[in-house]
Amino acid sequence: MTLLLHGLGNALYNALAQRLPGALAKKFDSTVFHGTAPGSDFDTLAAATAVSLGTLGVYDGVVSAMGTIATAGYDMNGIVLAPQGEGLLYGEKDGNDRPLFIDNAATQGSIGSVLGRPIFKSRAAYKDATTDVLGFAGDWSQAMWGTVEDVQIKISDQATLNVGETTINLFQQNMFAVLAEIEVGFIVADDDAFVRLTA
Repeated sequence: MTLLLHGLGNALYNALAQRLPGALAKKFDSTVFHGTAPGSDFDTLAAATAVSLGTLGVYDGVVSAMGTIATAGYDMNGIVLAPQGEGLLYGEKDGNDRPLFIDNAATQGSIGSVLGRPIFKSRAAYKDATTDVLGFAGDWSQAMWGTVEDVQIKISDQATLNVGETTINLFQQNMFAVLAEIEVGFIVADDDAFVRLTA
């Protein structure tokens, strides 16, 4: 998996060096959640069964996801939500117009948990308004990831970049490129241990 970034000088390079780990993590997350496997024996969750929080309602949708995963023989032990899903979660209220999934909306700053299952947030869990994927729920003990070595970084001012239909020669533009590579793997024991939460 490769991420290519270009810059304008040493100050920008220093800024990019601080941001590369987050950029690589975002690329990894988006590949695992929605992407095409970058090689053999790399799994993704893109084809997981969809459960609609929009059609069923948030509470019933989460319960349906739990039931779908349980029917497959697994225990839903965590949820990853995009910020768009977080908005739906905070908007769910009981019959007395009180927030359903948080103890105290005024003081609790994190998503916390839903029905005793922890919730983690990742912007990469969202997929466009057409697909409307808001997150993933599953038995995360059925998924593993690993890395072979540290992040490999190369710097060049001789490379060319394709930006849309335009080719940019870095040397001619007094620019340089930072190529950051990671070699990682992700594997899921059974796809049925996960569901996609959609709007």
